[in-house]
This record gives sequence, C-alpha cells and structure tokens, in this order.
Amino acid sequence: MAFFDIQEFLSADNMLPKNHHYGVECILKDDDQTCFTTVSLSDKKKKLEIKYSFEERTSDELKKIIKKDSAINLIINGKGVITKKISFNPADEDALLISKCLPGANASDFYFQKYMVSETVAYISVIRKQSLDGLLKYFQANKILVVSVSLGPFSIENIFSLLNLNQYLEQQLQIGSFELNILSGKIDGIKSLENSPEQYLQISGLEIKSSLAFAFVAAMGFYISNEIKIQDAVFLQNKEEHKELKLHNRMMQGFMAALVIICFSSFGVYKYYRSEFKTYYAKVQVNQEKLTKYENLKTEITEKRDLLSKNGLLQSSKISYYSDQIAAGLHEEVKLTRMEFSPIKKVSKDGKDELFFQGEKLLISGHCSESFDFNEWIKTLQKLKWVKAVSILHYMQDRSSELASFNIELQLNQP
Repeated sequence: MAFFDIQEFLSADNMLPKNHHYGVECILKDDDQTCFTTVSLSDKKKKLEIKYSFEERTSDELKKIIKKDSAINLIINGKGVITKKISFNPADEDALLISKCLPGANASDFYFQKYMVSETVAYISVIRKQSLDGLLKYFQANKILVVSVSLGPFSIENIFSLLNLNQYLEQQLQIGSFELNILSGKIDGIKSLENSPEQYLQISGLEIKSSLAFAFVAAMGFYISNEIKIQDAVFLQNKEEHKELKLHNRMMQGFMAALVIICFSSFGVYKYYRSEFKTYYAKVQVNQEKLTKYENLKTEITEKRDLLSKNGLLQSSKISYYSDQIAAGLHEEVKLTRMEFSPIKKVSKDGKDELFFQGEKLLISGHCSESFDFNEWIKTLQKLKWVKAVSILHYMQDRSSELASFNIELQLNQP
C-alpha cells in the first residue's frame, strides 16, 4: 500500500478522533437505482493510506460496509444533479441563482451549490430536496452522520495541489465519468463521459483508480477544509455534532491518559505541580487588578455590541442595492438632493437624551417640476418588495421657480 505525507494539511483543529470516517460518492441512475462508491482512509504517523474501498455497491450493501455511529462526507453525481454555468453577481439571492440554473423552478424545492470560476462566472448545481432528503433519511436510519454534501465534480479542486497541476496552463483532467477543463487552477469546463476509461491518478505517491477519486476526495474532507458543498442548516448542524463527537473523543482520551498518569505518578511529580500551582497562583494575585480591568473591558464591549445590534448596525448593508433600486425607477422630472439611511432619533428617558438609529427607515429629499411625475414615482416606490410603506412628510410648490420641494420617508421591510 502506498502512503503520502499529510502533515502539511493537518492541524490541531482537524485531527481525527479514533473512530470511523468515510468518503462516499452516490451515483443516481436513470432507472431510479442508486449505487455507492466508498473509501475509508487511515493515517499512521502522519502517513495516509486507503484502508479499504468498495465500488458500485447498493444501499443494502453499503449499510454493511459503513459501521453505525460513523461520519461520512457525501458527493452526489448522476441524473438527479443539474449543473449550469451562469453569470454571477454578488447581489444575486439564492432563489435567483437557482432560477438561472433551472428557469421557472421553485427554489424551495431544491438544494443548491455554488462554485466560483471567477468573480463574474459561477457553476450552480441543484438537486431536488425530495431526492436528497430520501438519502439523508436512509443514512439517519442506519445511524450514519452526514457531515457535508457536495454536488458534481467541483470538490476535486481540493486536491489539485496533490495532483501537481500547472496552474498557469490550460489542461484536461479525466476524473470518474467527467472530463474537466482546468484553467488557472479552476474548473472552467465540464464534459460528461458515457464510457470513461479505467485510469489511475498519482497523488503524491498514492495510486488511485479514477472511479474512486470522488470518494477519496470526500474522505479527504476530514483532513483538509472543503467549502465546495451545499450550504444548508441541516449540514451545519451535522458538522457541529461531528465537532462535538471529536471533542468528546479527545476528552475521553485525555481523561484516560490523565488517569494513567495519576495512577503511576510519584509523590515527587505531584510535589512539582503543587509548586508550579503556587507560583502561578501568586502571579494571579499580583495581576488581579489587570484581570479586573480586563473583565470591565469585556463588559463594556458587550454593552457596545448590544447597542450596535439594537440599532441594526451589525446587519449587512444594503445601501447600494436600495440606491440602485430607487434610481432605476426615478422619473425624469424628479431630482433627488439627499438620501439619509438609518436616520437618528432622539428619545428622552428619565431626564436623559438617548440617540437611536432607525434602521428600518430611509429619508429622501428632492424637488420636481410636475406633481404628476412625483405621484407616479411614489407609486413606483410603493411597488418595491423591500418597501413596506411610503410617507410624504413635506411637499411645497415654489411659485417663483415653479419647482416643488419634497421630503418622503420609506419604511423598509425588515428581514
């Protein structure tokens, strides 16, 4: 069995506990059949090896392969996964991204995954929630924890550094049933292969069949970070549960080690730690004033953070989005002179003045020459999804200049 060194990928945060971890590729087929390819990895003295692997297994066979109370990373390919290359805008919401991939689809019916090719181009992969939820119920019924789910071939990018690819050259890479076009270290093109030839990949001295590549990448997700996956609360909860499992195992290992040390340690060792304790305790007493200041600063920071949160200043800003929407519907005869986001409100309480930022309001000032155009513009603002109500605070016609000045208030729909 070949090995390769994984020291550079591991840190204290992602060391694996001594229990079972698997990478699984799920392939959805035309005839409603599902087959699984599984890889289990193990590391000995920071040397990684494939403990065992299984190809094209049914669900009944899989539950005999994967032990109960194990964790898996899952990659899904096949007929149930739809992938499309689209133009990307950071302001695009999830529902819009799904509609670009699958026009007319109800976004609530799908899980989706985003893979950025560049700042303006992305691959969007979707799968019906009904299909994936069925798989998750199967794993849950067999006490298998699904830590993450990735769609398509994109997670292969996580091991590009192990494949020794030249990031400055355009090249093709055959992985499983895909032929990938790699450009500048990113997957820029995907081609499905009907009959993929049997090939082997050289990964830092470890020879792997191409058909096992995705299951291997999924298993590597327990060693190296993987952000190319479905971002959903279900999997975030499973990831946290997995962290707790690792923490529990580490605590048990630490407890057993401590128990052995306690049982076999001599009085001299105990005396040494007792002496160290006295030394550090004395230092704590000397620095008690600094500790008190530290606690006071923590309290002050918490109070300020609560104040900012109360006034909505910690939420993500949508000022540019609101400005673009207002400008897009602006009539020619209406000119804006001022926009104030989150206006300040002064409230007197117990003889003290307190200032509040009204994050749910937006004040707009300007002038117009025709009241008709002004009324039409108000109607346009009222139709915006993020506008809850429009109030006209001031409107006055200047007969000398034939211009009317106005002040309006937009009340925003809060998330």
